[in-house]
Amino acid sequence: LRGGESGPGMSIYTVYDPGQSPVARSSAKETYDFIIKDLKEASSLIKEAGIGCTAENLEDFDLGVANFLLARAALQVGDYETAKTACEEIIATKAYSFIPEKYYGGRITGDINHRNADNARDDINVLPQTNAFVDVQINTECILGFTLKSTYRGTNHHVVMANPVSSYAAAGSTARIDQRLYDKIDDNDFRKDAFYPETLGDVLFPGSTETINYVPSYINLKFAATEGLAQDGKSSTGRGKVGDSEVCRFRLSEVYLMLAEAQLGLGNESGAKSTLNTLLAARTRTGAPTLTCDNYSSMKGLSTKEKIQLQWRIEMWGE
Repeated sequence: LRGGESGPGMSIYTVYDPGQSPVARSSAKETYDFIIKDLKEASSLIKEAGIGCTAENLEDFDLGVANFLLARAALQVGDYETAKTACEEIIATKAYSFIPEKYYGGRITGDINHRNADNARDDINVLPQTNAFVDVQINTECILGFTLKSTYRGTNHHVVMANPVSSYAAAGSTARIDQRLYDKIDDNDFRKDAFYPETLGDVLFPGSTETINYVPSYINLKFAATEGLAQDGKSSTGRGKVGDSEVCRFRLSEVYLMLAEAQLGLGNESGAKSTLNTLLAARTRTGAPTLTCDNYSSMKGLSTKEKIQLQWRIEMWGE
């Protein structure tokens, strides 16, 4: 539907049989037609079974997951009406709510300027129970996620590699935000606190005598934790435990961004801006004037499409 529908897609198998003959690749359009039809059928069957959006069981494939995937696939082919309907169904359930300011990324505690005899900062702690991106039990946006007890969860390499105070960071592999994007985050937007613009230098890993060599500027705190997360919800101390974290795969903010994109695709520019305003209001720093498309500092002069693109970059950084 966007000019590439005759290009090659996937081989579509409709029955499970490892011995069947190979199937030729379908076109891109045929592939997405199959995906969307399959997801619509899944949504219908889930509704018939009386299963809605079950936020209390994060790893089950419920109506929220089916509609989320349906919206994502529909956007890919420009089927904006289908995407809009799927997003609105998720929001209407009120099963999910925006992550509050206090849980949006890690928070450094302790004396950040204290140093040991080797001039390394030795009092930097980020507890996992205060970070919704490593503890899905406090992630009120989570539509699909995997807990430490999950049958499906393996080692969460993404969070380990993105954590600026993990073993990967010690090896010089530190995930940072581009300063140009950081500067586009409004000062009244608490998502700016999910990044630390100053250089920390050498940091002593909590519970260890080993120093993480040189933590640079613009590190992310979005996936930061100096301790691991135990199954009982408490901390697991020790360097080897930092990788013990949970993961959110699909969340509510992305639904709002997809909805705004679908509304704009249908020509409803005011509706798209209103949807963005809902997200921006939820990201406004406590005590600050409510952020909107009209007063967000870096969005002045942008088209509605560009405003949506910018909010995708800010909200979904690292995801």
